[in-house]
Amino acid sequence: MIYRFNKDEKLDLQNPGKIIKISFDKDLHYFEDETITPGKTYKYVVTTLDRLKNESAPSNVLEVRFRKGWL
Repeated sequence: MIYRFNKDEKLDLQNPGKIIKISFDKDLHYFEDETITPGKTYKYVVTTLDRLKNESAPSNVLEVRFRKGWL
């Protein structure tokens, strides 16, 4: 699962509204976030699901600032 938070927002993985992608495709190796606002900074966290749908511990936080013109 991929979670997205605004730059100054507290990371709350218990909030399902922050999930922007759930995939069970084992061949999916990348994700393009097409809902960003240029000029904003976001934080992303990734978790995985096992076959019983148990969620793993979160990845490191990736902070990204999207510049105008990237889309």
